Order: sequence, then structure tokens, then C-alpha cells
Amino acid sequence: MTDEPTDADEAAAAVAGAAAAAAGEPRSPVSVAPGILIIVGGLLVAAWIGVGRFPFGIAGSLTPLYVFIALIILGLQAATGRALIRGARAGYAARGWTIAIVLCSWAFGILCGLTLPDATPSGLQTIVSGSHEPGLGIAIGVTNPAGMICAILSVAAVILAYRDARGGRPVYDEDGALDAWEQLHRH
Repeated sequence: MTDEPTDADEAAAAVAGAAAAAAGEPRSPVSVAPGILIIVGGLLVAAWIGVGRFPFGIAGSLTPLYVFIALIILGLQAATGRALIRGARAGYAARGWTIAIVLCSWAFGILCGLTLPDATPSGLQTIVSGSHEPGLGIAIGVTNPAGMICAILSVAAVILAYRDARGGRPVYDEDGALDAWEQLHRH
């Protein structure tokens, strides 16, 4: 006989862990690294959207507007990271879908930053096209959907992260609500 765990041992441990979680028993904390990385990555993406045109010399009069938009994206990314950190401390790991949504929001944020036009003395310019047509028109056409998708995915990531922080349990527990209603209306 070996001391290595068998499939049956692993299954029993998984069932015991699920039962402990269902009973509300404390769980062991997991790594907070995903939450911290999301906050740092969100900061970098927000900086790219807000002031990414400065290194290319094309920051113009629209930069304050883009900084405001970047602060909103940063707030959403920070809320996502904070929720994942809180969940990790409670013993709940981030689900793959949450991380995938965050990574997709970053990709669209980077694309948005590349194609954001800014008003300069030479006219509208983007990082990828400069002031040259037809590239400028195409870049402007890409930046609006990319920015909206980035924002929508950032909101979705916050929602998923807060659900992950509760271990995937819904906020509204129908069974618990019915039990409470029955307790109130017993004769």
C-alpha cells in the first residue's frame, strides 16, 4: 500500500470541502496575486488610455477628457481587483471567466488607446495613423467600439469578481427568503 492519495481520497476531500463551504465554515485564504495584478494592469491600461499619446508627441486638447474616461476605467479595474483580494482572503479563488473578461477588457483598452484621436495644432491625430487619411478615419471608427467594449467588459468583470468574492453564491437566496417568510407567518 502506498501513502499517495487515490482518486477516492481526492473525491472525499472535495466533498468535505464543499460541505464545509456550504455550512459556512471558514476556508483557507488563497493567493491575492490575481487581484493585485488586476489593479496594476488596470492602472497601466488606464494610463495608456489617458496619457498614452504623450510619448508620441500628439497629446492635445482632448487629453483631459481622456484622463477622465481613464479614471472611470481605473475605478472599475480597482473595484474588480479589490473584490478578488477580498474573496481570496475569504478562501475563494477567482474564476477563469472573471480573469478572461479582465484580459479582454485590457485588450480593448489598449486598442482604444492606440486609436484615440487627439486635437493637435496639425489637426486630429492618432498613434497608429498620425493625421493621414484614410487611416485617421478608420482609427476613429475603431476607437469608439473599442472603448465601449472595454468599459462594458470592465463592468462585467466587477460583477463577476463580486460574485467570486462570495464563492459564487447569489446575493438573493430564494430558499433563505422562503424560510424567513415561513418563520414570520407561522401561527
